[in-house]
Amino acid sequence: MVRLVTSPKKRRTSVLENREFVDQKAVRKFQAVKRWIEARRDRLSRQGAVVETFRNYRGRKLGPYYRLAYRDRDGRQRSIYLGASVELAEQVWGLLVECQAELREQRERRRVRRVLHAELKKAKALWADELAKRGLRLQGHEVRGWRGSRKAEANGASQLLNQLDRDPQELESQERDL
Repeated sequence: MVRLVTSPKKRRTSVLENREFVDQKAVRKFQAVKRWIEARRDRLSRQGAVVETFRNYRGRKLGPYYRLAYRDRDGRQRSIYLGASVELAEQVWGLLVECQAELREQRERRRVRRVLHAELKKAKALWADELAKRGLRLQGHEVRGWRGSRKAEANGASQLLNQLDRDPQELESQERDL
């Protein structure tokens, strides 16, 4: 947005001021970094980050300064200096997020799969305990021991599968009766 501003020293002259980000060096730097990222998109899809750093000069803390940190093919850490511009750092960070979106999704799917596997393991352990009370055993996802178990017949194991669809409170009251 362009705004008309009068100079404090000279009231009669006016200067046009652009209030949006117009640092031409930052624009050129962003375009150069964007081309660099696009050329190495396969590598940066797995790694890379925008890092905020500070410097100390004569006891004063200066910064923040931003850089794009990554590792080269030899495993050495490298960086591209972005400068002190927060807007440039955010734009470069946005490009990296685009590049790394698929990797983040894969990691999230793996995490969910691990959680589901752990929950399945717990549920199978509870089911195996319940079957053991009735003289049956769980092998994989199959229930074994129907034929040879007299205890299973005495406890009405053939009705167990029919009861799985019932309300848990109803099942508990039936177990108390046995």
